[in-house]
Amino acid sequence: SLTTTLQLRLHASKLPRLGRITKTPPSTFAQVLFVGGPFQKDAPPQEWGSTEIIRKFCHPQWTTVLTTDYEYGTAKYFFVRVMRHHKSHPETPSLIGSALFEIGDILASATHTKVKRLRQGGCLFAQLEFVRQEQQEDSRILQIQMRAINLALRNSIPWNREPDTVVELAKQRVSSTGNSWVAVWRSGPVFNSLEPTWDKAELNIGSISHGDLSWPIRISVWFYKQGHADTLLGVCETTVDKLLNACMGEDDDVEEVSEKDLILTRLNNEGKEVGIIRITKAVLLERLPEEPPPPPPPPASTPSLYGDTPTCAPKSMGSMTNGVSMSAHGMNDSFGSVAIDFSESFASSAPCEILLPPMIEDTPRMTRPRFKEYVDSGCEIDLCFAIDFTSSNGDPRIPGSLHYQSPDSLNDYEETITAIGDALASFNNTREYPVWGFGAKFNDTVRHIFQLGPSSTVSGVEGVLEAYKSVFRSDLVMSGPTVFLQVIQAAALRARKYHQSMEQCRRYCVLLIITDGMVDDVEETQRKLQVYRELPLSVVIIGVGRADFRRMNILCNQPAKTSFVAFRQHQHDPSSMAKAALENLPHDIVQYMSTNLAL
Repeated sequence: SLTTTLQLRLHASKLPRLGRITKTPPSTFAQVLFVGGPFQKDAPPQEWGSTEIIRKFCHPQWTTVLTTDYEYGTAKYFFVRVMRHHKSHPETPSLIGSALFEIGDILASATHTKVKRLRQGGCLFAQLEFVRQEQQEDSRILQIQMRAINLALRNSIPWNREPDTVVELAKQRVSSTGNSWVAVWRSGPVFNSLEPTWDKAELNIGSISHGDLSWPIRISVWFYKQGHADTLLGVCETTVDKLLNACMGEDDDVEEVSEKDLILTRLNNEGKEVGIIRITKAVLLERLPEEPPPPPPPPASTPSLYGDTPTCAPKSMGSMTNGVSMSAHGMNDSFGSVAIDFSESFASSAPCEILLPPMIEDTPRMTRPRFKEYVDSGCEIDLCFAIDFTSSNGDPRIPGSLHYQSPDSLNDYEETITAIGDALASFNNTREYPVWGFGAKFNDTVRHIFQLGPSSTVSGVEGVLEAYKSVFRSDLVMSGPTVFLQVIQAAALRARKYHQSMEQCRRYCVLLIITDGMVDDVEETQRKLQVYRELPLSVVIIGVGRADFRRMNILCNQPAKTSFVAFRQHQHDPSSMAKAALENLPHDIVQYMSTNLAL
């Protein structure tokens, strides 16, 4: 499938301290809007969502997760505003900085993270995470409550009072560049206590541990300081399984350290104990599917065969939140039209019940990996461009011809290069592309393949456009006929190299042919495509102009991984043309990779 589900997490660092006299850390939240891309500049922005307010901190890590569906090959932009919340006038937050991100660009990075500098200072990080199928189907919920015992005081705590504290849960994020911790829940503060009992939390197992009960989780305890940045007291690492086993019960008043207790240690002083975390409640629940509505009662004139049947009232589990509980610093604050509500209830949702141990299946189910799993494992797409320079395109110096270079707009070739190139750019870390031409005459000799640009590859889509334009500054003479064989063979040569070293390079070749007419030798072209069908190669043909392309379907009606799209059917929305042209590409890649490569 071209569609996958993504989760967005935001955090910032080194935000500026504001104020004329006392430079205090800002209380901040983030607003996120979907905005139009290069081909949708007039599209109105759509609100995606907002985060919670994090109070008085220059390095906020918001726990709110925003979810969206993303189609590969489609440019999708979002705009993030980092806002400062004013307690005295919450309805008028002020802007600290903003940044524009593109989802495909974020996914192209090794860590699926992009950072942008903010105008007033600081950096904003946008991190995307794939939502696995098992996460979406996992309906389990962890209901947990914690308390602390014998917290160690810091020198910054006044001698005449006990500390105010909050607790935070974070999950481990694994990437090729190293592991990190991502906050998923934060409690409200408990005031003036060395033995605080924090809010209950309800966390979706798919969100906190990817459905794996042994996934690492970190508990952090912070000193909450009114008017100042919070200070980290200590951390401990655990798992959902250990939390379930460590539960002591809500009525346990034993002050001695138990073997079930979790030991808090200083983060920068490993081994130094600063307190104990005791689990007073840890229950694994499962949301049951909603019961269908009862059938309508029989008509009054038709007596029931079974008499009156009592109905069963649905069970209730009290107040729970959907997924991750969102208690946070500043939990009672609101700002104009964006208000954070942390008291959402399951009163009208499906009931929960205690989860029974799962049954062990005798035979494990084998499922074929999906496209995004190959991409996430490092598979890259090598895009090759082949451009038609036959005489049927018209004189490039005359306005209205297909190769005419207008100072005000892009021609059909440039639109296609930009749309397809941008759609696949996020799947190539180097973004180096070979660009070929065919159908032109040099030194009175017709060339069915020749290099565009000064080198064998060019950098980025801008380099492809510049190489294309440079041809018209040469002694090229547009000629014919329209022959694809040589450019297909050149792409197949690259694909064969990838095929022979697939375990090392994991690259898949896509040949983009942009032409204004029907290929002359259909049978020979069809035969070549059949010969190369076992290679990691797909051929995408875009027809520009008003020629009759009906015979082009002959090349596509075969299992040779070839597709054709007419540009004029999408000329007012090139991004939809890219989507249609690349519709079969994920299937082609999965089919080849599942046969030739093991994840």
